[in-house]
Amino acid sequence: NGIFDEIKSINEQLVENYIKKNISYPLTLDAIHQDISSYIELWERYYSIIAEQKASYSVKNTTSTEDVLQYNSDETKSNEEIMEAISKDIYINEAYSILSNYINQN
Repeated sequence: NGIFDEIKSINEQLVENYIKKNISYPLTLDAIHQDISSYIELWERYYSIIAEQKASYSVKNTTSTEDVLQYNSDETKSNEEIMEAISKDIYINEAYSILSNYINQN
């Protein structure tokens, strides 16, 4: 999957350039700023990949959850956030794709 390949690439860069860092650079504000900026850009790339994830499945509440939400409007926002997180979860999406491919083969 392309998303996992991108995440793997980011992980390799993180390990190589920051966790097992074995380089030296001048102790100047510019060099430190460049190092920190590169680190932040790496994490921004990761979060943008996660945010752009689109589910190949639909997420909806069960009937009982819908009933609870009718009487407890405070939980509606929380429920919407949870449903959005589920719909963008790369692991659930990958599991769904694997199972769909398996079912469609048989």
